[in-house]
Amino acid sequence: SQVKSLKTYAVPTVSHRFIPPKIKNNIKKGDFMYVEYGHNHAKAGDNPHGSSGYLGCLSKYYDACKAVGATLILVGPIDRHNSSQYDETTNTWSTTLAQYSKVAKYYVDIIKTAGAEKAAEFVKKAAAEKTSGDDVSDTTYAWADSVIAEGVTDKADSNVAFVDLNQPTLDWLGT
Repeated sequence: SQVKSLKTYAVPTVSHRFIPPKIKNNIKKGDFMYVEYGHNHAKAGDNPHGSSGYLGCLSKYYDACKAVGATLILVGPIDRHNSSQYDETTNTWSTTLAQYSKVAKYYVDIIKTAGAEKAAEFVKKAAAEKTSGDDVSDTTYAWADSVIAEGVTDKADSNVAFVDLNQPTLDWLGT
């Protein structure tokens, strides 16, 4: 078998509301698209804020991958660590980006159990019920838990995955 060369494209920080044509036009069947967001994405251009804004941008990546038979892999961001995040008494680090990992995992879990239509409902509920900090509300997460608990349906899609780099990094720092 042949090994394809890895192509890496940086998405401009001006907006995450669309996938630049240079990227979208190069996604092929069998490819893996890795998408990672972090706190800087909410500060650039017209990007939406908080985890609810991040969630609102994920469907375009999923749709682009699904259209050509590629696999979308959402990556939980690695936290930038400042000394104020370290608790010396417990030898642990706190996170500023856990909400991005949490919402990405839920989005993937909903697609893998109930499909894209339910994931779209999750996105709409998150936008309508977001917290004052623009994060996804506990009410929306409770709804998502109920969808996931219903189990795999015939609309489920396995061509999507989540990898969390944030918590393992925090765990490693604590050792």
